[in-house]
Amino acid sequence: MYCSRCGALNPDESSYCAKCGNVLKADNQILSISRNEKKGTFEQFDIISEDVEKLGFFYKLGFYIEGFFVLLIFSIYTFLIGPIIVYFWGKRGWPKNSLVKAVLYSRVIFTISLLLFILFVPFSLLAFNGTEQNQFEVSEAIGSKEKVAGKIISVNGSLVNNTDQWDKFNNTLQFKMTDGLSTINVVYEGEKPDIQNKDIQIRTTGKFEGNIFKAQDIWIMSYSRYYKTTEK
Repeated sequence: MYCSRCGALNPDESSYCAKCGNVLKADNQILSISRNEKKGTFEQFDIISEDVEKLGFFYKLGFYIEGFFVLLIFSIYTFLIGPIIVYFWGKRGWPKNSLVKAVLYSRVIFTISLLLFILFVPFSLLAFNGTEQNQFEVSEAIGSKEKVAGKIISVNGSLVNNTDQWDKFNNTLQFKMTDGLSTINVVYEGEKPDIQNKDIQIRTTGKFEGNIFKAQDIWIMSYSRYYKTTEK
């Protein structure tokens, strides 16, 4: 059973939280589930993640198609159109070796373009894979804290009720996020986001600073999609 005050996970038959003493309600059992079940729940809700993956696939597909046609055009020019044009122009007074030079230059351009394309492919794959790998649930983020230290990541979870504290003088929001398995403290600096509802699903983007997750952006799930709470 999940405690809405501190985010601790208690046995289903518990009446009080073993960590903070809060009275547990029966409806808190919905979040007392296994890691695999919790992941399935987030996969069902996390529409934006699916959209990103789909966009990433189509972007990569478009990139490869574009690269193929670029190489095809260079190939046609190198071995057919370029030499023919230069050959006829050469008959108008160009040196006799103009055709040889034209073919040589076009092949150099083709080779350079091919090398750049080959070198760019691994970097694009690494970028997409890095984007997919940097999305975590709360418990996964905590388990990978050392691995992702200093890196910008996205963390999905639920707001722990009554933990949000707004400092209007410093424009700083502090709250706790949980996935029913683990809890993290989040600090966000910026305009005050609208997180008044209870048990809302949140996605934060930022990085760990010690045991604190310093958020740069916050998204809140509304119906079936996340929306950004503020524009910085």
